[in-house]
Amino acid sequence: TTKVSVTALAPTLALSASPTTTTISSMPTVTLKVSGSNLTPTGTANFVAGWYTSPTVPLVGGVAKFTLPNFTLAAGVYSISAIYSGDSIYRSGTAAGGNITITAPVPVLSSTIFSFPYTNVGVKSALMSATLTNKGNAPLLLSGGTRGITITGTGATSYSQTNNCGTGLAVGQSCTITATFFPVNVGSLAAVVAIEDSAWPVPQTITLVGYSTGPKITVMTAPPVFAATKVGTAVTMANAVVIYNSGNSSLLFTGPGAGISITGANASSFSQTNTCLAGVAYRGQCTVTLTFTPTQTGPLIAALTLVSNVYPTTQAVILTGTGQ
Repeated sequence: TTKVSVTALAPTLALSASPTTTTISSMPTVTLKVSGSNLTPTGTANFVAGWYTSPTVPLVGGVAKFTLPNFTLAAGVYSISAIYSGDSIYRSGTAAGGNITITAPVPVLSSTIFSFPYTNVGVKSALMSATLTNKGNAPLLLSGGTRGITITGTGATSYSQTNNCGTGLAVGQSCTITATFFPVNVGSLAAVVAIEDSAWPVPQTITLVGYSTGPKITVMTAPPVFAATKVGTAVTMANAVVIYNSGNSSLLFTGPGAGISITGANASSFSQTNTCLAGVAYRGQCTVTLTFTPTQTGPLIAALTLVSNVYPTTQAVILTGTGQ
C-alpha cells in the first residue's frame, strides 16, 4: 500500500472595503476575493474590524461580502482583516485590508446631573453649569428637525436653561449649558435637559433634581353660593371655605400686604371672619365664615382674596349670591 501525501495549495487573498471613509449610520461593505491555481476556492470567511468580528460568511464564486452593521463602531480609524477557513484544496489564511475611517460627532458632558439645594417655592436658585464638548471627528449639529436643547419631564416648569451652543459644535469645540431651579410647586421636582443632536444615540441628557420648600394652599370646599336673599338681610355660612396647607412649611397670612379680604365689584355685600391669621402649620387647616348681606337685587359676585407667603402670593375664591 502506497500512502499519498497531498499538500493544500496556497490561495491568493485580496481584501477591500467600500467606502473607506464613512459615517456610523452608513457602514462600509468589506469584500474578500479568494483565487487559486486550480478550482475556484470554497469555504467561509469572517471579517474583523476593530473589536468587531462578523458572523461566518460563505464564499460564492470565490468571493465573500459583508456589510458592517450600522452604529457598530464609534468614530475612529480601524484596521480590517479577513480570516479564510480554507477548503479541501486550499489552505486557510488571513488577509489584511488596510484601514477604514468612521466619522461621527462624539458629545461629552462634563456633568450629567445637577442636584440643586433645597429652595423655597418662588425663589430662584444659584446657577449650575456643564460643558458640552464635541470629541468626535465630525461636526455636532444642534439645529434642524427635532434637534435642539430643551427641558422635559414632570417638573420641567420649575427649571429653565440657557446655552451658547448655537447651531452646533465643530470638532474639538465646546459650549456651556446652564440651568436654574425656580420651583413653582413644593416637594421633589425632577426634570431633564435633553440634547437632541446629530450624534448617536440621542438624546444626551442632564438630570435635574431639586426639592422645594414652602406652604401650599389647597381649598377643600367648593366656591360658596348663597341662595336668593332679601336686600339688607344677613345670611351666614359657617366654615364656608376650608383652607388646607398641603405644603411642607407654615402658611402665613401676616406680613406686608398679606391677609384675607373680600374684593370685587360687589364686595360690600359680603363679609368674612376666619381662623387663619395665627398661621397654619404643615398639614393643618383653617376656616373662613362668610356672611352675605345683599345691598342690591340681582346676581352679586365678589372674591375671597388670600394673600400669603405662598407662591404666587395671591389666590382667590369666587363668591356668588343673589339679592332680591
